[in-house]
Amino acid sequence: MKTKITILSILAGLSTLLLCSYKTGPGTHGCSANCHGNSASSSIALTLELDSAGVSVTHYVPGFTYSVKISGTNNSGSNLPYFGFQLGCIQGASAMTTPTNEGTWPIPLPASVHIASPTPGYFVVKMVEHNAPIIATTGTGGTGTTYVENINWTAPAAGTGTVSLWTALNAVNNDDHNSGDLWNKTHISIAEWSSVSGISNAGSGVVQLHTWPNPAMNILQVNAGTLPEGSYQLNVFSVNGQCRYRQEFEADGQPVQKSLDLSDWSPGLYLVEISNGTLQLQSTIVKQ
Repeated sequence: MKTKITILSILAGLSTLLLCSYKTGPGTHGCSANCHGNSASSSIALTLELDSAGVSVTHYVPGFTYSVKISGTNNSGSNLPYFGFQLGCIQGASAMTTPTNEGTWPIPLPASVHIASPTPGYFVVKMVEHNAPIIATTGTGGTGTTYVENINWTAPAAGTGTVSLWTALNAVNNDDHNSGDLWNKTHISIAEWSSVSGISNAGSGVVQLHTWPNPAMNILQVNAGTLPEGSYQLNVFSVNGQCRYRQEFEADGQPVQKSLDLSDWSPGLYLVEISNGTLQLQSTIVKQ
């Protein structure tokens, strides 16, 4: 059985985020910086995504739980039937010497996966990683073999700002030696998407935008309460900033309630907004 599975040193300028792992986890063992080779291999194609209801997103809503998807493909021609990985989340978009961990990794975790706490001298962040070799997701180890892992992550509190997810994946031949293994690394930045449930309006107290059910399947109810009289727009934006729905309406002193049909919308995260140029109400919803 392969003893050492994954190692990665991610560099950003003079700042370093060190990910170092053995089969039984970095909290148990240390390793040198080249135990699986000094250089990442582009022959292991690697992508990292933050998914909301199966849709890749680039923003997070504070406190929401997402799936972090690691996907690797063996394009090397070598026989690499097993893999290991490491995954961490830190504040900011860049690696740093003393990073701040952000978000949490809910239990339960997938099989052969555990959470490793930082160990001085070896790695500087809490991470999710393998604790035993993981068999390839598809294929038998040759070209086209894929390595996929999905880990749940709960976003940090409001006001945290941009965070970044970092991962390393090591495809291994399982020959009980380090030679022949190939690893790669990647990271993505995820911006905070403010979810404002109410906003102060001078002279009329707090006006709240309520949306339910959330998550929604087919029909979404939007209730803005009693708005000051005037012209308004109801907009719904996708995670990519595209306006998915727009409706102009007049507030006449009566409670504002709208019903939206989402049955043909793609699953994912949406921002619901009512505004008149001065007053702006927002709510974030998930379409399942």
